[in-house]
Amino acid sequence: QDKFYFLMRKKTYSEGEKKWMGAERKRGAICDFVRLLKSGDRGDFINASDAYAKMNIKYVITLDADTRLRHNSAAHMAGAMAHPVNMPETDEKTNIVTRGYGIMQPRIGIDIESAGKTFFTKVHTLCGGLDAYSGAASDLYQDIFGEAIFVGKGIFDADVFYRALDRRFPKEKILSHDLLEGSYLRCALLSDVTVSDSYPEKYLSYMARLHRWIRGDWQLADRLKAHVKTETGSEKNPLSLLSRYKIFDNLRRSVLPYVTLRLVTASLLLPAPYSYIILVFVFMTGAYNLLSEIFCAAKLRMKQKISPKFNANIIYGVKRALTEFVLNAVLLVYESYVSADAVIRAMYRMFISKKKLLSWVTAEETEKKAANGYIMHYKRMWISPAFGFSLILLSPFTDGTAVSLICLILGTAWVCAPYIANAISTPVQ
Repeated sequence: QDKFYFLMRKKTYSEGEKKWMGAERKRGAICDFVRLLKSGDRGDFINASDAYAKMNIKYVITLDADTRLRHNSAAHMAGAMAHPVNMPETDEKTNIVTRGYGIMQPRIGIDIESAGKTFFTKVHTLCGGLDAYSGAASDLYQDIFGEAIFVGKGIFDADVFYRALDRRFPKEKILSHDLLEGSYLRCALLSDVTVSDSYPEKYLSYMARLHRWIRGDWQLADRLKAHVKTETGSEKNPLSLLSRYKIFDNLRRSVLPYVTLRLVTASLLLPAPYSYIILVFVFMTGAYNLLSEIFCAAKLRMKQKISPKFNANIIYGVKRALTEFVLNAVLLVYESYVSADAVIRAMYRMFISKKKLLSWVTAEETEKKAANGYIMHYKRMWISPAFGFSLILLSPFTDGTAVSLICLILGTAWVCAPYIANAISTPVQ
């Protein structure tokens, strides 16, 4: 029998996007595919046949174009889904999974080729590669509540997916659907199964992806209400308090850069004692990773004899955390600008224009558009040097020599931010 199939959907005209495209993009493709498997409805597929509905497909694994499966990882995911302890149980009224798991998320590693392309990827991807110990971390939600967050790459039960999500969400309203699918199907983290993924090699391509993520998160804000829209009407919100908190937590994290920038600038305008208190608070929160690395290194140093190899790993960890902290401070203005723009744009499209809610660019296309060059970076990141110059001009009028010095240091750093962003995005020779 044939083992490999290629399915392609025809394009339909989207009123919201004003273009011909696959309906509902990736979410629509997955929903149409599951509907084809379970009901035989060909939908928009141009080369489907009735044979697909007779295959009795139990599990579906979703991957991105840049995702790499490790050897036997697919079998391990299917085995975990089929384990009796993990079998999903759905509520008859809401059709969402209440016990067991309808979807499972493997641990996502960074592809070793992607991790070493630029200085930016080296800092933000830890050690990279497929080493299970290089970036191993438990999921807080999984450890405490027995339920993790789905990020789009994993395995799901096709029957449960069809029953819970078929025609469940309103059309052309949802951009980021992974979190919702994981909440409705109840997601588990498979920390012993790893797939590798690529990472944006350029800073601007990373920020473009972040902009899309924030827009998608804010378009889910209405899922916090008591009643939510469906494809045909509305229903009482079936999401648990935990799932709603996950959505809220994404909204909270999306505005942190903007809030941090406002705190920093406000502290520089306040009298000396208050300005120092706020600056120390911002430093402590922003340098959490750095302080954590230093604390862990000191604790290990006191408790046991450390080999030269282990000592080198500690030094690397502290060095990487310090570099990340400095880069975050230098690029704070542009990041806060991007997050604010994404939130405002999402709210405008949701409540006023009602258009371009599915606006999305592939990672490959984003990398092509984010070309290197100092001039291009200064054009795209103009807000940072403008803010930096304003801070430098403000420095003589601040209260205290220390605050004036901080204004000069931060102002100079933000003026140089586009130059630094271009430098860290240049391929390593």
